[in-house]
Amino acid sequence: MRRTPAARPVRYPASRLSHRTSPRNRHLYESRWPRQKPLGLTLLGPVIVNILCFHILMAPEGFPMATVVSVLALFLVWRYREAFAGLMKDVQARVASPVQPAGAGAAAVKS
Repeated sequence: MRRTPAARPVRYPASRLSHRTSPRNRHLYESRWPRQKPLGLTLLGPVIVNILCFHILMAPEGFPMATVVSVLALFLVWRYREAFAGLMKDVQARVASPVQPAGAGAAAVKS
């Protein structure tokens, strides 16, 4: 039975020595579904706020871990802030527009 020689490691140029850009690890840093991360953060946001409030008000011994989870969630919200721009767009438009008088809308309804 013949023995096959061991496979030689692939040598990359100096510009591709980073573990992030090597073909073997590239899938770890490129997402196939870029919309799932902001959606997950949107769904987990109220849960994280409840955890934080629980540990502030009822069980302070778990407060450090709740703080770490909250800070990590805020970091991810900041990282994907352009995905959350649609949630904040209407709030910014309402703040920028002047308040209409109460009788202004009633005249349009009576027509």
